[in-house]
Amino acid sequence: MGLDQRIQKLKKVQRGWINNFKFASIYNKLNELDGWLRNQIQYCIWTDWKKPERKRKNLIRLGVDLDHAYQWSRSRKGG
Repeated sequence: MGLDQRIQKLKKVQRGWINNFKFASIYNKLNELDGWLRNQIQYCIWTDWKKPERKRKNLIRLGVDLDHAYQWSRSRKGG
């Protein structure tokens, strides 16, 4: 499943949850869920890049300086 398809499915589910609980006071829970989802999407993108060279080039495109891009692309700590 591609990233675009994942995001579309997440949007549907998110819209449903927000509409279902819009009158409840779950603002903090939604913020926690949002943070978790962002982290998972970033991990999916990181694993899609696969090779260190591709990771480095994409990090540079995103505006990371050269030294950090090289260090982070070669890191063994995973996503």
